Amino acid sequence: MISTQLQQAVERFDEVVDQDQPDFPGSGLKAPSVIRIARLAVVAADSLLGAVGEIGPERFQRIRHKIADWIQGTVPISQS
Repeated sequence: MISTQLQQAVERFDEVVDQDQPDFPGSGLKAPSVIRIARLAVVAADSLLGAVGEIGPERFQRIRHKIADWIQGTVPISQS
């Protein structure tokens, strides 16, 4: 899930994307936003109407590692 409610970001877990970061222009986001990693969902490709943008490979890799660590139980998630 992506949200503009930056205060909902879980510190050291969620990813904040803002104008100062190199992948912001290609993201298609109109405002600073937070990628809520624990709120991700699997959606069938035929449900999507089109692509909005993309994140950089470094951010994508960080998110993948955070998801794997979360599933393995090595990273506790708590709201700050």
